[in-house]
Amino acid sequence: MFDYTVLTNKSVNYTITRLEGSLKEENFGVLWMFDIKEKLKEKGLEFQKEFKVLEVCNPDEAHRVLNGNGMAGYFLPCKIVVYEDNGQTKIKCLGQLH
Repeated sequence: MFDYTVLTNKSVNYTITRLEGSLKEENFGVLWMFDIKEKLKEKGLEFQKEFKVLEVCNPDEAHRVLNGNGMAGYFLPCKIVVYEDNGQTKIKCLGQLH
């Protein structure tokens, strides 16, 4: 397993907007975005950092890998995390070496 991280000085929301455009160019779509800061606020907990999890999918790739191995469903949709850390925005995703 490995993780891939990109750093930027842009805001979390700006970064997500740009990321959505880049994903679309690669035939990925954002299925859902989970705003952890807002969810914790709903539960009465204060969390200072912006922290969002995007679930993304490329339907053609999902079809291909699921036809090859149904266990791949455990890893779908793919997750990308965008969050604030020490004044920077980080974009992180996990992957597996083949």
